[in-house]
Amino acid sequence: RQLILSSDVVNAAKSLIKILGKDEKDCITYVPDRKFNDLRYTINSSKLHELGWKEEMSWEEGLKTTVEWYKNYTKRYGNIDRALVAHPRMT
Repeated sequence: RQLILSSDVVNAAKSLIKILGKDEKDCITYVPDRKFNDLRYTINSSKLHELGWKEEMSWEEGLKTTVEWYKNYTKRYGNIDRALVAHPRMT
């Protein structure tokens, strides 16, 4: 099992911002955690490995490849802005 911490999510966002050639200050807004927010997540990829999955590229290369795919193909899906709205917060 591997723990995913909130700092890992921030680092992933920073990697994406760098690939996109943007400025972190313009792209990241820190907000209070949701009241029901988990501090960490546990993932387990053992079943994937049992099925024969193997990592074929590094995290950085995979992220760049994914960004390029989205740049080339997302127009076919129309306006996806509503899907990008942050999760609602409990008050």
